[in-house]
Amino acid sequence: RIVNTTTFNGSPLLNGQKGYTIASVDDADLSDVRINSANTSSGTMDVTVSIEAPTAGVVTSSDIIGGLGGDVAFTLTGPNGSSMAVPFASGTGRSTIRGAVNAWSGTTEVSAENSGNGLGFTAQQVGSTKSVTVTVTAGSAYFTVDGGTTSTDYGEDAVVTVNGQTTTIDDDSQEATFSSASFSGT
Repeated sequence: RIVNTTTFNGSPLLNGQKGYTIASVDDADLSDVRINSANTSSGTMDVTVSIEAPTAGVVTSSDIIGGLGGDVAFTLTGPNGSSMAVPFASGTGRSTIRGAVNAWSGTTEVSAENSGNGLGFTAQQVGSTKSVTVTVTAGSAYFTVDGGTTSTDYGEDAVVTVNGQTTTIDDDSQEATFSSASFSGT
């Protein structure tokens, strides 16, 4: 079988002899781990850790699954500061609102998805400086966010600790690289 016969410089590659052990971490604390390189001859290992931190998110507290009960308008502001003012007529369905928000997600960096009987608005970037704000400007009797007319939520930075070295990841474009095989992340 190919698993038992594939080698590089006489070293088996696919038979399971080579592997990585990641210790001291609860699986639930990590969303993505990638081992990108290893130097097994010296006993050290370069590890690149990619972890997604929670993003900012605002949830509607109105039941709009059957459509809006009246005319509604709200302003959505994303993590890059771009805003989108959107009016919707009475009876507009949740999927139409979600589609309108998602059509502008390239500009606002906010996406919408179903959440219970309402909608959730989520930042497409991570980090404690990234926020989502929803301000209801008309129709608050029919559409509220987190129980009111304005709600802002901030994301969280990812904190990565490798062999006592800690770094904070506050942007989608960052990676933390350490020389270690054991790490913990939050």
